[in-house]
Amino acid sequence: MRRIPTTHYRRIADDRRGVSAVEFALIAPLLVAMILGVVEIATYVTASTSMDRAVRSGAQYVMNGGTDAVVVQEIVRRSWLDAPERFDVTAETNCLCGGVAVSCSTTSCSDGRRPESYTRINASGLLSGMFYSYSRKTERTIRVQ
Repeated sequence: MRRIPTTHYRRIADDRRGVSAVEFALIAPLLVAMILGVVEIATYVTASTSMDRAVRSGAQYVMNGGTDAVVVQEIVRRSWLDAPERFDVTAETNCLCGGVAVSCSTTSCSDGRRPESYTRINASGLLSGMFYSYSRKTERTIRVQ
């Protein structure tokens, strides 16, 4: 059996060519996983913000004097950019006199005050990311006097 001189092992151990490539190969999967995670979170946040903006648009209509719940729903639907395939929007108006539900056509309560009008806007949808889908709901209640 032929004996390899110690200098040969030392020369191989001291050779630093390719060390960066090996280090990158070890770190690259972690970097890719982190980048994909950031993209997934950014996708969810963008979709969630779009949903909130759409509901806010419907709320703005109500605050400006709008009273038609069907119009509120349509405003929210049209304002929701990149809405998911399946989403739901509801709007309902309720009126209260001293905490008691009354018809919204009532002009005054028994104490002479006008009824308080509440419009509740609900939106829900399945927000899809690259890897996961997230179910999200948002609600906004607007009190109009």
